[in-house]
Amino acid sequence: MNPAESAKRKTLLLVVVGVAALALMAFAMVQSRDTVSVAPVTIDVEINPNSTIRTLKDLAPDIGGDENVAPNFELVLANGDLFNLYDFLETDGRPVFLNLWASWCGPCRAEMPDIDAAFARYPGVMFLGVAVNDDLGEAQAFIEEMGISYPIAYDTRDIVANTYPPVGMPATYIISSSGIIIETVFGQLAESDIDRLLAPVIGP
Repeated sequence: MNPAESAKRKTLLLVVVGVAALALMAFAMVQSRDTVSVAPVTIDVEINPNSTIRTLKDLAPDIGGDENVAPNFELVLANGDLFNLYDFLETDGRPVFLNLWASWCGPCRAEMPDIDAAFARYPGVMFLGVAVNDDLGEAQAFIEEMGISYPIAYDTRDIVANTYPPVGMPATYIISSSGIIIETVFGQLAESDIDRLLAPVIGP
């Protein structure tokens, strides 16, 4: 065997050994990854299946624009009254606790008793729960089952859902008396969370 041919064979052998080594390393990594036990993560927000938001950048959109001005909306409440946000702020003047929920949302069910308790504690705040992306009959049955006392509306025409797009449910917007969105929260609220959110709009 001449030296040139011997060198070629050595080079080929090194390549084969290198490829085999890489293959073994890749296999070991896959096996290691597949055998790792990962504990389930519990979250308090349910992803809205009807949301058009698809990227992390869209997770907390600037709902009100550059100045966070709350966009207007008008809905008929469950008791038959008409609620127009801007008219309410002008005539009543109370800040608004706007909570979007759905009957298919577990965290919505979990937080509603705390919101109902806050409704009784804060008469100086307008609490409004709006069912979005939901079946009307199921939403109505859900509210009857929960025995909620604060004002409820059913967004059957997607007015609020399109104006305040919730990436996750529940979604809560704190709107000041001057019509500014003070804070937006996606996820379940406890009583202490509600107290913290309302502090900036109700004063000492």
